[in-house]
Amino acid sequence: MQSVPTDPHEFDELPISNVLKKALKDNKFTKMKQIQSMAIPHLLAGRNVLGASPTGSGKTLAFLIPAIELLTYARARPANGTLVVILSPSRELALQTFSIANTLMKQLSPTVGCVVGGSTSYKNEAYQLTKKGYNMLIATPGRLRQHLEAGNVKLDNFQMLIIDEADRMLENGFAQDLFQIFKSIKTPAQTALFSATLTKDVEGLMRVNISSAPVFCCPTEANVVTTLEHCYTIVPLKMRIATLVTLLMKLKGKRIVVFVNSRKEAEFLGRIFNAIDIDNDCIHGDLPQEERSLAFVRFNRNERSVLIATNVVSRGIDFTGVDWSISLGPPDRVKDYIHRAGRTARNENFGRSLILLCENEKPFVDSVRRAKITIKRINLKLEGVEDEFEHIKQTIPESRAFKELAEDAVDAFESSYSARPAEEGISVKDIDINDLRESFGLQPLK
Repeated sequence: MQSVPTDPHEFDELPISNVLKKALKDNKFTKMKQIQSMAIPHLLAGRNVLGASPTGSGKTLAFLIPAIELLTYARARPANGTLVVILSPSRELALQTFSIANTLMKQLSPTVGCVVGGSTSYKNEAYQLTKKGYNMLIATPGRLRQHLEAGNVKLDNFQMLIIDEADRMLENGFAQDLFQIFKSIKTPAQTALFSATLTKDVEGLMRVNISSAPVFCCPTEANVVTTLEHCYTIVPLKMRIATLVTLLMKLKGKRIVVFVNSRKEAEFLGRIFNAIDIDNDCIHGDLPQEERSLAFVRFNRNERSVLIATNVVSRGIDFTGVDWSISLGPPDRVKDYIHRAGRTARNENFGRSLILLCENEKPFVDSVRRAKITIKRINLKLEGVEDEFEHIKQTIPESRAFKELAEDAVDAFESSYSARPAEEGISVKDIDINDLRESFGLQPLK
């Protein structure tokens, strides 16, 4: 292998195969982002890496390029078994990583596979692993643990372990799965761990399964996305959904992700949007995997202009060309907002992140600013909000199922509010229940 440059700025400068260079160029990957420039040289040199960088900063290519080059240099074939394991915290992120890896490896001999829970067949995965073999295996922790315990993964030549979104892994309760995986596999020659935030738990996870101290790769604040505009607007609670609907109609033709705090709110908005001909899809954690994947594909293919989502897609998922990220109310935590905002303004494209807040929710803006994010207030000059409000009120009573869904959405809203941290200064006691009910098209309580 050629010597590795210490501060590369373009992928063409890297000592990687010409086939991989061409694949990167063909997919319009030319200039390197800071996390890539910092991490890739160390990974190509065989060092362990602990990388921390915000969402949308290019972490996926930072680990995929060295992993693919390792397989190419080793002349890996299916009979060699799995040399590289990449762990992702969600099925969507695993499938997205697989898609990128598959695209970059089309003209290369090493093989790549993906095993996740949900709608995919465990038996089919087991057959592919045992009879064919994958040189690079991308997996969710629970599914990989299943296959390891069944002896389906051939790891005689295992060389590299990559853990993506490590902080989210721990938040989602995957620690036990990870430790069981570490017990089942030998300590690899190389480990890479990437995370949006660096905590003691994340650093501790890194040290469990490495043979030598890692190199820390943490881009400076100068690498913060400058093409993303953060803004918020204040609207009466009663008019919030009507305001959202009116705004979406004004932004027709734009690609928009609308974030809500509960599954029931997502389902309710989907029904409302369908009733007024706003093309949309909905993704939340309780949706069957097949439906989630289909919604993801349709939105990325521009078959739908609006995607309604809970936090299940707020991290890591790379949607193409999103113009707006809109949060209907404040998310539970500022870091959730940051990840939501990160669905737009990716790959140096311009994007806007907007939060629709009520007067009592303004303390959330202070929390965002304490996180050193510049966020400005805007006044939405929208015509027709009152008309949409009346339209929603007339639509709900027409269907018993629709009315029940609206009631469930109100209950979910209250539950989400009640769970907010007290020190934040946003309390369910400040919510007018009748305004909330009317926002969902329901009659006020007597």
